[in-house]
Amino acid sequence: FEVMHEEGVLVGHFGLWPFQDDLAGLVDSALVTDHFGDAMAAAQDFLASVPPDRDFFLSLWLPRIDATTDFGGTFSEARWALGFPAVNMRKNDASALCYDTFRGEDKDYTRRYAGCPRHTYRANRGHEVTAVAGLVEHVAELSGDLFAAVTSASGPESWHVDGNVQSILRFRGLKRSLYDGGLRVPFRFQRWQDGSPATPTNGAVISADLNAVDIAPTLLDMFGISPSQGWADSMSGVSFIGCVENPSTECEVTRRSAQMWEWRYRAPGHCTDESPRFAIMMGPFKLLVEPNTGRPQELFDLSLAMFEKTNIANASLVAGQGRLENIIDIMQTELERWVDSLPAAPGAAAAEYHPGC
Repeated sequence: FEVMHEEGVLVGHFGLWPFQDDLAGLVDSALVTDHFGDAMAAAQDFLASVPPDRDFFLSLWLPRIDATTDFGGTFSEARWALGFPAVNMRKNDASALCYDTFRGEDKDYTRRYAGCPRHTYRANRGHEVTAVAGLVEHVAELSGDLFAAVTSASGPESWHVDGNVQSILRFRGLKRSLYDGGLRVPFRFQRWQDGSPATPTNGAVISADLNAVDIAPTLLDMFGISPSQGWADSMSGVSFIGCVENPSTECEVTRRSAQMWEWRYRAPGHCTDESPRFAIMMGPFKLLVEPNTGRPQELFDLSLAMFEKTNIANASLVAGQGRLENIIDIMQTELERWVDSLPAAPGAAAAEYHPGC
């Protein structure tokens, strides 16, 4: 935000902002809110105010809709109906009774959500998708070189919706896990040049390894901004401008450093989805570590086993085992250096042990 703002790009951010940094001075327009409708309305006002031929960047961090803030405790007929086509109505499924028993004036959202989780969740998601799609279509009507990217979280926690929730493409792990089922999320981008989509109608599935930290350097490339050395050194991501300009399965992203993650708290679901607390990825190798607990290290070669079921960290002595030990040592050292550099968690939050199975 700050780099683009300093370079004359009109920047607006609307929705959630869970960081300690104040947006004042970083953007030209902002509304921090946990109300979905207010965030969308502010975003539309911002787009309407952008002068012709002015570079702009619109950031939306949309909160999930819930009945207490956006529906006033009651779903309209149309919004509630959005939940039904997307739900598998199984015989003798208690949630089939939701329409008659939970759609009324009940102001206790928690009680109603607990009694009718799948339909409530789907109704919320359906309305959100429809609203965002409308905003993207509005942006696409503007002239000039436009780029839109949409991403989301990795789905609901298993106990919030029902016992049939699975990770994306059945990867191991759910939301809040450092296995790939918790790290991989939907990400779609499209570019328009003078009102014409630069990508084919059916798009292309990008196999490149993209990360959220790659978005900032990509945006700077798109605006033609060269950040100062200090800013450049602070960015751990790399630009995927090549994939934007040539969206094909062959586009690649070359990283100059490892990718690392930390999740401090327990993950939902079955114990097989509960990952160690730290993870590092170098090339095809991914190492997960729960330090000072006795939980064994986990090493996966994702080029051979992308579902993280076969831990090769303690493989028998076979050809190449010495190489694996060297890889683990390098990754462990890099991860420890990164962990030591992390700031203290805000408040009194304490890390929890991830025992797994």
